[in-house]
Amino acid sequence: MRRISVKYARPGMVLGAPVYTCYGTNLLDANVRLDERSVKALKLQGIREIVLDDPRVSDVHLKPLFSPEVEGKAARVLRQLLIEARRERSIGERYFAQVVTAAEAMGQELTLDDVGEISSLEIVSLEDYN
Repeated sequence: MRRISVKYARPGMVLGAPVYTCYGTNLLDANVRLDERSVKALKLQGIREIVLDDPRVSDVHLKPLFSPEVEGKAARVLRQLLIEARRERSIGERYFAQVVTAAEAMGQELTLDDVGEISSLEIVSLEDYN
């Protein structure tokens, strides 16, 4: 599988993984061959990157850090919290509790196997990281 920016998406490319909106709604399934309409839909929905099926790198498996359902729920409750805060000029306990629950769900999906071990390798600045 190969991850690319949506700006490089072209008709004929085949998705290697499903595409979800920022709120966790399935937009396109894996193995779908892109056409003009689907490429346009990706851009209109604000999708930034997609995963393609690419036989040249068939041994590379890409897995999202969080499931689309958990990430989508977190985005929805955070959006609602911000709307409430703007309207009421404060954050209600109900919305705050929903954000905490969503953050806990995200935390439960994290494992060191997924993110790897942290190692500074004597990096002291951003330039050293590159």
